[in-house]
Amino acid sequence: MPNLISTRLCPEIVSDYIAKEVTLDCMAGPFTQETHLVAKGHFCTVPVGLVEKDSSKGTFCMIQHFSKEDELGISVNSQIDSDDFPTCWHSAYTMVEYVRHLPC
Repeated sequence: MPNLISTRLCPEIVSDYIAKEVTLDCMAGPFTQETHLVAKGHFCTVPVGLVEKDSSKGTFCMIQHFSKEDELGISVNSQIDSDDFPTCWHSAYTMVEYVRHLPC
């Protein structure tokens, strides 16, 4: 799946971000479209894009679009059963109180 059009705005931001994440072992790659041949099986990737953080500074944040659907209408997120990965949202205040009561 091709990256989002926004990545063409500042390709160096995308390259730098990916290089940093790979160095930190937080991301693997970058890969080419031929990677599935090396993996000898199904290989799933997600497109990346840029979102402007601060228009006055011209800063961007790179995103990985896990909800982007392919030509069959399938995304990475659509294949995850949310019942297997429950998520709870809390306020910053709740988290401060939680951390405050942790033993030292």
